[in-house]
Amino acid sequence: MTDTRNPDSDHLVRPRRVWSGLGLALLGAALLGLGVALESWPWAIVGIVVLLAGAALGVRGGAMYDVHRQSPGREVEQVVHGDVHEGVAPGETVDDPRVRRTSRALDERREELIRRSHEAPRPPLAQAGALVVLLVAAFLLVAQWEVYPIGDTPQTNALWSLGFAIVAGLSGLRILMGQPGRHLTAAVLIVLSGVGLLLRGLLADHVIDATAIDEVVSGALVLLSGLAALVSPDRGRSTD
Repeated sequence: MTDTRNPDSDHLVRPRRVWSGLGLALLGAALLGLGVALESWPWAIVGIVVLLAGAALGVRGGAMYDVHRQSPGREVEQVVHGDVHEGVAPGETVDDPRVRRTSRALDERREELIRRSHEAPRPPLAQAGALVVLLVAAFLLVAQWEVYPIGDTPQTNALWSLGFAIVAGLSGLRILMGQPGRHLTAAVLIVLSGVGLLLRGLLADHVIDATAIDEVVSGALVLLSGLAALVSPDRGRSTD
């Protein structure tokens, strides 16, 4: 039997009692469940008594103070040999110079990371905006066959939207595939394409409302993406 307790400590852990109490508590819970299932008060009362006895034994064994993490093999060894060790009292803290130094170093590291996060530049938005523009351009390309009906007015609107989609899409590709930088010219072309789509959707004649709505929504997305590219931080020399 290994005894690592402090003679003056009131918070001792006796693993044998703790695990015995747990076993009794589980047995009592099983008996209580059996009593409920059989609608038998005697079995239920016996289960309650055994459950409370197991809980009391575990608490008396120091279950409330046993916070040390150990391997299952070590737990079994302590139960077999009847080891007794000192537990941790509620509210007790570790008072060790090494722990204080480690805690201080971690706090300094945390403060440094917080400071860096506040000082970090904004992430570039140009690439995200360009990707949205490409998706809108692809939609407008498919819309030539799926959304715009046959006729002079619808096909005129379709050609205008296709033209804006080509300009915006090529500008988006320029941003995505170019060197890091603001790409001012490409961003301005995207903004103008977005404004053109918005104006066509709001002011031009349309045979069906769906095409007008598509142009307005697409124009708004392209316009916002172009503005995002314009305000994106310049992380390198623009090649435009």
